[in-house]
Amino acid sequence: MSVSENAPPIDDAAAAGRSPGPGAADQLRRIWTHRQRREQVRLIQIVGVTGLLCLLPLFASGGYQFTVLGLMLIYAIAGVGFYLILGMSGQFAFSHGATLGIGAYSAAYAARSHGFWLSLIFAVVVCAVVSTVIKLVLWRASDFYFGIATLGFASVAVIVMRSWTAFTGVASDAQMNTTPTVFGWKVDSAERYYWFFIPFFVVGVLIVYFLRSSAIFRESVAVRDKPLTAAGLGIRNTRNQLIIYVIGSCYAGAAGALYAQSQGFISSTSFDLNLGINLFVVVIVGGMQSMWGPLVGAAFVEVFPEVIRSAQTHRPLILALILPLTVVLMPEGLMGIAKPLRRLIGWAVRSVRTRQVRT
Repeated sequence: MSVSENAPPIDDAAAAGRSPGPGAADQLRRIWTHRQRREQVRLIQIVGVTGLLCLLPLFASGGYQFTVLGLMLIYAIAGVGFYLILGMSGQFAFSHGATLGIGAYSAAYAARSHGFWLSLIFAVVVCAVVSTVIKLVLWRASDFYFGIATLGFASVAVIVMRSWTAFTGVASDAQMNTTPTVFGWKVDSAERYYWFFIPFFVVGVLIVYFLRSSAIFRESVAVRDKPLTAAGLGIRNTRNQLIIYVIGSCYAGAAGALYAQSQGFISSTSFDLNLGINLFVVVIVGGMQSMWGPLVGAAFVEVFPEVIRSAQTHRPLILALILPLTVVLMPEGLMGIAKPLRRLIGWAVRSVRTRQVRT
């Protein structure tokens, strides 16, 4: 996606200082109508995907399948945050898995003396502070060096999780003994956790929806595609990337708190480099340019291996092969398949209308 896709065309008459004619007014009206229609389509998509998530339990039978679906939503929430960092802002951060672990341990630490909701807020705040410090320390680092530095941070974070027993627990094993309650409805089973996670994912997508309609999205796209040009136009690149990086890390913190709560027991081995690679697979395979890509990628990472259970032992090898193949063969991810499908449906609708007019 380039900056020109979101910027309206410049009218020659307006640029020359003359008042625009009726044609320019019609063009602006068409642009505004198109934008309104596009926003309405996105809202319809959010409602449709929410309905689809509510229908998935019809195909699940047993606590294990609901556990897999719950993990899919946790990966999707963290993936939406990573979509902001990598897809929208273009920052190659390998620390997202470690940030999820920090959120999980922060929630477990706060849950020792507080309930779930306070532990969730505490986890998000801690991840926001840590990500702010990381970005400010590395504010001069370019894309490649920033990725290497965040990779080092992820490795150090795992070591700290294992060593800081006062925060993470003995042998980095922490427990969550709280039970979330929503208007008297206790979340105490895998099925209820799945229903509990759906509103978190929908709220996360709505935040992205409003971000895409704001100036920060246009600035992020400009900084990602043309950083020098964006700086010349007065956009503060460092501030923009900092805001997006912190917001995306807050998603990881919330996902970590939900993961710790649903599992009840966490260990540092769950947040090693493999988790960061899985999140890369979630975003890249799903599609970096779509806010629905993380959900599609999370379904691929969590649900697809259950479909081919015979290949479960070869899961790391399968993911290692799929990642480069997706980059080469499907650079837009699985969501890129939706574009030719939309063209095909549009062509079919136009053909039917043309036949009706002729008859």
